[in-house]
Amino acid sequence: MDMSLQASMEALAEAILGREGVTKLREITTSDWSHGFLSKEQVLYTCVDAFVSSEITKPRMG
Repeated sequence: MDMSLQASMEALAEAILGREGVTKLREITTSDWSHGFLSKEQVLYTCVDAFVSSEITKPRMG
C-alpha cells in the first residue's frame, strides 16, 4: 500500500467535514480494551470514531 495515501482520522475530519479538533488521544488508543467494561473515555472515543467514520464516507453535495 502506498503510505502517502494514508490519512489520519483527524486529517480526514478536517478535510472532508471541515471540523477541526477531532483528536484521538494516544492514552485512550493504547489503553486496555480487554476489560469486561470500557471506561467512559473509551466509550466516548468509540462513539466519536464511529460517527466520524460514518460521516466521512457519506457522499458530499457540491
